[in-house]
Formats: sequence, C-alpha cells, structure tokens
Amino acid sequence: MVVSNVTKQQIQQATQFIEGSFPFRYLGIIPLHTSRITTSYYEGLKIKIQMLLHAWETKRISYAGKIQLLNSIIFGIESYWSSCILLPVTIVAELNRYCRRFFWNMQDLKRKLILKSWSSMCLPWLEGGLNIKEVLAWNYALLSKWIWRLAQNQEGIWSNWTRHDCLANSSIWDATHKDHYAESLRSILRVRDIWIDRKGSHAQASLNSCI
Repeated sequence: MVVSNVTKQQIQQATQFIEGSFPFRYLGIIPLHTSRITTSYYEGLKIKIQMLLHAWETKRISYAGKIQLLNSIIFGIESYWSSCILLPVTIVAELNRYCRRFFWNMQDLKRKLILKSWSSMCLPWLEGGLNIKEVLAWNYALLSKWIWRLAQNQEGIWSNWTRHDCLANSSIWDATHKDHYAESLRSILRVRDIWIDRKGSHAQASLNSCI
C-alpha cells in the first residue's frame, strides 16, 4: 500500500522505525529484494573465505590439518548460507577453487601437479576420497530439509507462514514459482524441481519425502 509522505513521517515518528531500502538481508543472509539477486550478492561470502584461507597459507599446516579446517570452519560458513538459499553453480565453483588452491599450496597461482581431482577428494574415505564436504551436495541436502518439513506439515512459525501465506495451503509438490517469493522460497522450489526430475514424477518425489 502506498501512503503519502506526511503519513509515512507520522508512522516513523510513532514507531521510531528507520526507512530502509531494497535490497537488504534477513538473518544476515536471506536477500529481500524486489527482483532476482545477482552473483555480486555473494561477494561478502567469497571475501570472508578468501581472507581465512589467506591467513592460513602463511602457517605450516599438514594435509590432515587442512582437511579439518576445510570441513569445520570453511564448511560451517558455507553451510550457514547453504541452509537458506541455493548457491549459484558459478559461486560454488569459485569457492571450490579457493579451497583447492589452499589445499595444494597454489598461492602463486602457478601450474602445479595435482594428484587428485577436487571431485574425487570430496568422496568418502571408503570410496577413495578425503571426505571433504562437497558444497553443492550439502546445499541440496540442507534445502531438502525444508521441503521435508513442508511436506510433512510440521508445525513451526516459518512452516505455518509459508504454507498459509505463500503456498495458500497447497502441497509443496504442487506449488508454482512466483516472482514475489523470497529468494529462500525460490531456492527451495528449485531444489524441489531437481528432486522431481530425478524421481520422474511429483508422486514419486512426494513418496520418497515421506520415508
């Protein structure tokens, strides 16, 4: 609803609210914007990880120690973002490149003999990998958690609000994409579509969410 400037000033004086502008972040991550966000939105995430990795590069850290740092601190930062929004593939590729350079001591950006591909290093120990957490796979898994909660009609402030106000009490498997949805809900629906494509149908994807 559009109000006059006089009414807006009266509301601000009564509530002591400060007028903001789009875009802004909710919980430090979730972007609230009138249009789709661009990859520049993730600059803060990239810079934070780059600064941490750069600080560790000056220290003598074993490969086992590097794996521990990547799986605990770096993955902790990435998973906080991954639990809210679906990271673009280009951003995931950049984050993997930073971690790969750190692990193989490629600070000078020169070509170096790499003994294992990054994808193979992210495999479990039993499959010949180094058990490094793979960002995109965990991104799908963390967002799938919200799909499961909506599909199971779990009670909660976020679940109830999403079902009643955004999905109009329709099933998460039948909901359609809408431009006014927040990026977090758009991300959940994109992951839902991935599950439907992999399972072959809405019914099969819904059945697996109930197991």
